[in-house]
Amino acid sequence: MSEPIIYDSLDTALKPVTLLLKGDSGSGKTWKAAHFPRPVIWNWDNNLSGLRKLPAEIRRVIKIKDPRKDKKGNQIKDIEVWGNFIHQLEEVGSDKSVGTLIQDSLTTMAEALMDKILKTDDPGKAVEIQQWGEFSRYMKWLGEHLLCANDLDKHVVFLAHETILQEKLTNKVRYLLSIGGQTKSNFDLYFTDVWRVYTKPTKDAKKPGGVDYWVRTLPNDYHTAKASLVLPPDFDWDVEFPSILKQLNEGLPYAPVTA
Repeated sequence: MSEPIIYDSLDTALKPVTLLLKGDSGSGKTWKAAHFPRPVIWNWDNNLSGLRKLPAEIRRVIKIKDPRKDKKGNQIKDIEVWGNFIHQLEEVGSDKSVGTLIQDSLTTMAEALMDKILKTDDPGKAVEIQQWGEFSRYMKWLGEHLLCANDLDKHVVFLAHETILQEKLTNKVRYLLSIGGQTKSNFDLYFTDVWRVYTKPTKDAKKPGGVDYWVRTLPNDYHTAKASLVLPPDFDWDVEFPSILKQLNEGLPYAPVTA
């Protein structure tokens, strides 16, 4: 008699989110990510000055990692940055006081990976076809071991710049990740959530000439999007943020460690 087939049951419990946050410069990607629970931000882009305007209660819990500096704070060579980042990721990943890992941004992180693959930071060094294959394998490893890890106990957010692709035959326009190789068109598959952020002129009389910050979680012909959290397909960030934060906190497996 054959042994019974074993199946896994559908797990409906809230779990950590892995989020790809896309949008134009000035659309509030870093600002939104900084509101996630107990964040550590990898400062790849050296562009965190806007976070000084955050309320003090949010600003004081943000921690920063510089992938270009070693444990003693010394600047390291460009070709060593990727390896240093992986060590930092392992170290911070074991810290139970941290709730969210943020990469700001994917584009600059990918440049550090290519420096490692080329074994030089010489801008005149051309990338060969086989090196794009190696780049894709590293990104696949990152997706499988970080974003799809079975034991993931923190939210993970990647901020991403985009590039526009116009197809020659149809003139159809698509927004793709601003990274090299085939990864730009399939890296979002590793994420539970893909949000695209943008701005609208505000209707609030208290903010004349200002903008409101919106998020789209529904895909269209131009860009990908998806959501595992319970969210409208298109929403004002300020309106939905309390619900988002509640779901994010419920998705973490433990409360913050305090002294």
